[in-house]
Amino acid sequence: MEPGHVWFNLIPFFSVVWIFITVNRVADSLADEFDDRRMRADGDFGRNQGVTYNVMFLLGMIPYIGGIFSLIGLIMWILYWIKIAGYSRRLAESAAGNYDDNDDYDDRPRRRSRYDDDDDR
Repeated sequence: MEPGHVWFNLIPFFSVVWIFITVNRVADSLADEFDDRRMRADGDFGRNQGVTYNVMFLLGMIPYIGGIFSLIGLIMWILYWIKIAGYSRRLAESAAGNYDDNDDYDDRPRRRSRYDDDDDR
């Protein structure tokens, strides 16, 4: 996901749909990054928790019982960000050379991403 696209979540009404797209694209982006670095993945990269917190916030608009769903949504949002922060920490440790989770993949060449410089070839 392009970083600037996250700002679409600030557009009223449009963000109701876009937040689901954002959660899925962040999960896809994390999966691609873990694959590029040949690191083991241990889940869905927060996709289920992200979708759940969004659904709970939508259900929070139901009169009378919406407060319960909003509270569950808040808890799920906190859990989602803890999970994303954990993935971010693992990627940062990997970049610093402190994380050794790719023992099984050392013989595979690293896939080039669109952010790699052409001068490195």
